[in-house]
Amino acid sequence: GLYCEFGSSGRMPCGAVSFIYTETRSKHLLIQAFHTFPDDFALVKSETVIRLP
Repeated sequence: GLYCEFGSSGRMPCGAVSFIYTETRSKHLLIQAFHTFPDDFALVKSETVIRLP
């Protein structure tokens, strides 16, 4: 996967973190992404599945 850590905005001692994970199979591609927003106390997860004929 791909991991990225961002600097602190000043409100919270830790910065945001993003993680992107991909998985391939013979007929589809799965992409999952996780993003944190410490200043807003939020976590976002998105998932995309691409299916091939």
